[in-house]
Amino acid sequence: MEDNKIKEYEQSLPVIDEQLNKRSDQWKLTSLSWMDYDDVKQIIRIHIFNKWEQYDPTKPLAPWVNKIITHQIKNIIRNNFSNFASPCSKCPASLPDGGCEVYETQCEKCPIFNHWNKRKKDAYNIKVPLSLEFHGHETETFQSSDNLPRWSRTYIAK
Repeated sequence: MEDNKIKEYEQSLPVIDEQLNKRSDQWKLTSLSWMDYDDVKQIIRIHIFNKWEQYDPTKPLAPWVNKIITHQIKNIIRNNFSNFASPCSKCPASLPDGGCEVYETQCEKCPIFNHWNKRKKDAYNIKVPLSLEFHGHETETFQSSDNLPRWSRTYIAK
């Protein structure tokens, strides 16, 4: 059974890859710098392989694959970014530059923001990478401890 599953899947790879390549323009999430569309395609291929038993060969393959691709792209974005994003980004009272129609600024007065700030902000800060462009003072202010052997030197903040 497993051998048939692998053979059928391998024979269908050209159709799967064609559908995946059609969707490459949907991957616009540049804040996930550790993941490009090639990584996303590989994740989706594995997911399709794991669900291959659910495919009905009497029906066309492309619509089934497209449905999986759509759901997986949404899942990947949700799991890597939006689960941790500030609720203000979806709030109708949100104003540009961190403003709020109700509380003037995004702050702990808002119960939704306060909950996110206490529970998810640290995860957001870990998940979303920052460019070093404006953080040079954090990376250039380290000096080596020269009194230690080269192989065991540590870097100490000035």
